Amino acid sequence: MENIILKINGMKCTGCSQRVERALKNTDGIESASVNLETREANISYNKGLVTYDKICETIVDLGFEVEK
Repeated sequence: MENIILKINGMKCTGCSQRVERALKNTDGIESASVNLETREANISYNKGLVTYDKICETIVDLGFEVEK
């Protein structure tokens, strides 16, 4: 299991952070995800054999937010 912390730009409210968290949790290969609106961070635990870093970033970008790389 791999753990990453991603900085996310564009979240303005708890609804935004909840949307990102829900999308991440529903992505195959992601074991857990916690999104903090105040710090603009997503703490993600995932199986890199099932999901790639790029796919995780793509999931967030598809929601209309930006991932700092």
